[in-house]
Amino acid sequence: MQPLRRRRQQSAIAARTIVAALLACVAVVVVMLAEVSLSAVDNAIAPTGTSDALERDRAAPDASTAAAATTTATVAAAATAPSTEGKTRPSQFANWAFDAHSRITADTLPVRTVDARAAHAPSDIPDAVYVAGVSPQPLAHPRLVALSDRAVESILNLNPAAIRAEADSAAAASLFERFVGGSYLPRNARPMAHNYAGHQFGSWAGQLGDGRAILLGETTSRSGQHWELQLKGSGRTPFSRDGDGRAVVRSSVRELLASEALYALGIPTTRALALVAGDETVLRDPLGDGHPVPERTAVLLRASPSWLRFGSFERFAAFGSQPSRPDIQRQLVQFLQAHHAPELVRKDGQSVGLMGRIAGRVSQFLSGTLFHASSNEEHSQQLFSKRTPPTTFEHLRQGSPLLRAYRMVADFVSQFNWARVSDAGWAAQLLAEEDPVDYSRWFVGVVNNTAWLVANWQAYGFAHGVCNTDNFSILGLTLDYGPFAFMEAYNPDLRPNASDESDMYTFSQQSSVAYTNLMWLAQALAELIPEQDRRTALGAFARLHEEYYLQVMRRRLGLDNEEDIDAHIVQEFKRLLFLSKADYSLSLRFLADIRDTHVANKTVPEHAWALKDIAQAEPEDFYSWLSMWYKRIHRNHNRDPLVTFEAMNAVNPRYILRNWMAQQAIEEYLGDGNSQSVQRLLDVLQQPFEVNDWAEAAGYASRPPSWAAELRVSCSS
Repeated sequence: MQPLRRRRQQSAIAARTIVAALLACVAVVVVMLAEVSLSAVDNAIAPTGTSDALERDRAAPDASTAAAATTTATVAAAATAPSTEGKTRPSQFANWAFDAHSRITADTLPVRTVDARAAHAPSDIPDAVYVAGVSPQPLAHPRLVALSDRAVESILNLNPAAIRAEADSAAAASLFERFVGGSYLPRNARPMAHNYAGHQFGSWAGQLGDGRAILLGETTSRSGQHWELQLKGSGRTPFSRDGDGRAVVRSSVRELLASEALYALGIPTTRALALVAGDETVLRDPLGDGHPVPERTAVLLRASPSWLRFGSFERFAAFGSQPSRPDIQRQLVQFLQAHHAPELVRKDGQSVGLMGRIAGRVSQFLSGTLFHASSNEEHSQQLFSKRTPPTTFEHLRQGSPLLRAYRMVADFVSQFNWARVSDAGWAAQLLAEEDPVDYSRWFVGVVNNTAWLVANWQAYGFAHGVCNTDNFSILGLTLDYGPFAFMEAYNPDLRPNASDESDMYTFSQQSSVAYTNLMWLAQALAELIPEQDRRTALGAFARLHEEYYLQVMRRRLGLDNEEDIDAHIVQEFKRLLFLSKADYSLSLRFLADIRDTHVANKTVPEHAWALKDIAQAEPEDFYSWLSMWYKRIHRNHNRDPLVTFEAMNAVNPRYILRNWMAQQAIEEYLGDGNSQSVQRLLDVLQQPFEVNDWAEAAGYASRPPSWAAELRVSCSS
């Protein structure tokens, strides 16, 4: 009986071994397919951003890239983020906490800790990316002005209705209001200020840094997206220079509205979650004309996957009298590689982020499978129960998943070599590699993402207003909103910033300014990237920007395939807009209301006032263009024009953030303290494609009031 039982046990073990090997091979094939898909993405050099707004179809770089990304994402859906299993939705804000394990530590980036006396005093910090030891200076009597429900739900995993109800019912400030106001720090908060430099209006400005913003900590959303939370307007830091570290209601409301408006449009951006205002006032010069006035203070709660920017690298480059620190620049790139890939690429050509996450899940899958198939389960359990620190696992993600999977299967089939398939073993091997980052490929990604960002700005008529290098995100996100504007009457020379007397940052100059900023960044990285590689990457910018701009405009004009005539259609439409000074956004929106009878009879719908302006100014050319465009959309892959019009309405907003709308909401709040108009406007901008009765009554899709043309904004905030 004993030999028979032994043979049965051996047969069972063999059967389980074969099944495990087959499953492991399936995993390898899955990874190979994912790797091929990702290779298509890399070959297309498709822009990839960290904002989850980029997951929307309208923000995808192109159809082939989106399809490849979808294929890969399907494989890696559960692997794209840290597990949130067991994480419950807090019922009250008091239960909320920052992530216990921070990515930004002295082990990952140079962090200097200062004492309380130095935390709010100006200092020159030549050797640290972040300064710890700073703390928010509480705002007196903070009261909630507005809340981005979608951002609060998706990023903080909190119930915005409960937060608003608590704020409305409390006689004193609620706990959430105190948090945004800077007097309450949730568990695991690690306040820091970021050290960066930059070129401003074409000149080297030296050390700048977070002069009125403090990074409080890091959190992981329900979807697994990592976010860094920051308070803007929370008081002085070592980088405040002569400033008071405060922000005011006027500029803070504008940034809140603009951040969420761009996010809803699918444009890469940082996020704004909540705004509180205090009782105290500070002097500001709102028009930049030398006449400061007292304005009420405010603090804005912002979020970004990372607040690193071009100036983060310039701070440690040989500009002006400052010495270069390529060692710190390498740390910055390696930090970005570990935490903010898919933008970054290793020397072996592997995209780091998504594939690394797939590798992590393949490792877990194989480990579990091998464990159950093991003839020595007790031994394997001891090996696989080992846990590695989070920082080690981040390095583990950098490995080639295909290579790892092959080796793990080979080890299993040949000799049950459990030690070599453990996460710790592979992490140790990866840690032993010297400088695995391909800095040249990484810089290509930065150029690419910047081209995609600015192409979206141009296509949606957004003018940033202050395109300094310290305001350009290294991840390709819209960053630090100041005197911005959305184009109303089409004007390529739109200058939203009254302080920009040299017209350096007009709407039409944004692509050339972005290129100049990339040149400054390339110069800052001279010790990391060979000159020819920098020239090659920069040389691709104009082509990439043009391709991405045409791609977005095709979508806005309802062209779902590509024809040579498309560029002419776009340029001729812009020429007609310029000659007629018609409204840019609503001209595009109203095109979806054109039907056969309008084209045949040379008319436009009665409500389409923006198109009427073009027809009245340039009737012959406009109706000739309309006929050309209408014939073109009938050559789409999908030949049903009603489907095309529906798709156009999903990317052409009915409502954009016009300066007069923001100003009206600000004045109403400052006048009687009623924040309802700010909140309602925010709610409208978060659903810009849907008709809203309140917005229609407010005139948000009508001709702007006559006083709107007199509005001016400046860098003062």
